Amino acid sequence: MPATMNEPSVRSQLNSIHATSQPPLTAANRRDHPVLLLLRKVHRETDTSQQAGALSAGVPESQYGDGLNGTPNRNYAITWLYAQSDLFVLRFVEGLLEARGLTPDNKRAVRAYRIIELVKLLTEDV
Repeated sequence: MPATMNEPSVRSQLNSIHATSQPPLTAANRRDHPVLLLLRKVHRETDTSQQAGALSAGVPESQYGDGLNGTPNRNYAITWLYAQSDLFVLRFVEGLLEARGLTPDNKRAVRAYRIIELVKLLTEDV
């Protein structure tokens, strides 16, 4: 293996990613977990029954309901979300962006904050 790489490392593209305090999806094992609250809300907003969700996901309705309601040792697999209708997935993604504060308004606010921080750094006495 060469000591240096001819091409830039793929890992360098990750420099702009910042960690958040959000729990991972795999920790959605309680009924009041934000992702499960959002999923149930999207079910209501898109008029998608748990039976229809289970059918789309190809799993028994009891398993789907247990996962959706945070029953211990049962999870709402991301493949189940992927199997849902386009309307359902779109509304879920919109809700997720809102819940995480990733709306266009928030992006502008974050950008403005970064500009202010940059100006502070540039005008600081060294």
